[in-house]
Amino acid sequence: MKKFASLFLLVLSFTISYGQSITDIAFKTDTTSTPEVVSCKFIIHLSDSTQIDVIDIDLGAMDGSSDLIEYNFDFDVSSGLPTGFSYVRSGNSVYVETGTIAEYPTYFGRVRLKKSNGQFTDYFSFTSN
Repeated sequence: MKKFASLFLLVLSFTISYGQSITDIAFKTDTTSTPEVVSCKFIIHLSDSTQIDVIDIDLGAMDGSSDLIEYNFDFDVSSGLPTGFSYVRSGNSVYVETGTIAEYPTYFGRVRLKKSNGQFTDYFSFTSN
């Protein structure tokens, strides 16, 4: 019984700590009618879509910067977004568009979640060229 209780508490603590996380991100730019300007799209895959308040997205032209995009999407809110932005969730995948930005050879991004308890997950960082 002691072993079962210990195992149960271990599994419970792991679930509480890591229940919501980003498992993968797909980032894509599309050309626009304006030279050297692209539109941005993200697909954010989540391990779980419960108890999430915010998706925090940063995108920069240099590692660690957010000079191109710095936006917090309220989870499951698709109205009231800035022009060119959109938000759609299907199951554990979130599809967002973040308007247009200057075209660069390489983009550095990071995304994290703010959980309902106020804690942030670790950043999921990526590089795209």
